[in-house]
Amino acid sequence: MRSGTILMACCAAAFAAGCADVKSSDVKTSGMSASMQVVANGGTSATATASVTVGTDYVELSGGDALTANTTTSPAPIAMSESKLLGIISYAATLGDGAAEGNESRITYNRSGNTSAPNSTCTMPAPFNLTGPSAGATFSRSNQDIVVSWDASGKSSPMQYQAKGDCIDTVQAGTIPADTGTVTIPKGSIHASTSGSNASTSCAITVTVTRSSAGLLDPAFGGGGSISCMQQRSVQVQSAP
Repeated sequence: MRSGTILMACCAAAFAAGCADVKSSDVKTSGMSASMQVVANGGTSATATASVTVGTDYVELSGGDALTANTTTSPAPIAMSESKLLGIISYAATLGDGAAEGNESRITYNRSGNTSAPNSTCTMPAPFNLTGPSAGATFSRSNQDIVVSWDASGKSSPMQYQAKGDCIDTVQAGTIPADTGTVTIPKGSIHASTSGSNASTSCAITVTVTRSSAGLLDPAFGGGGSISCMQQRSVQVQSAP
């Protein structure tokens, strides 16, 4: 009974991922999708992550299959290590020079006895610094805009922002129409959480700005997917009613 309860909890928590135990050795590359990112949060390194799926089920590498990552300036492949959390299976590696603007990152899926996918690549966009708001500043959800500013690149790199915190709805996200160096999160657009006792409270929220560059996923992944390189910067402020 206890094992059945745990399995049901897994499925409830990871409903989007499914709970089937799919081994890569049982699936052709043409039936797989892939989601890959290379994310830099400041400094010189970046983290490469990859997940492979079949439908809504995550795939665990088996039968000699392996994921590696490297950059143009550091071509030696780095093995990506596996992580499992609530039915989600992902693979990650740290690229020591992956944050450099213009550096191309490559994620390679090597397969034994099936078609490999060695050519998923993306190029890192320009780094930037957040210049506002000040860390720890307090903003009223109903009465104050949050003006976020950063170093503009002068290029057409896609930008997004996100705000997350315990006392607000799980995710508030928006597309920034141009890399002008500023975006305003309007008052009233961040909503108090509708769950539990957090609805009318104050809390710390994290505002994240992302500059991204879409890459090219290896066409051997017949189910499609994406790869992108991203520069992300965050600041923590206080959200009040």
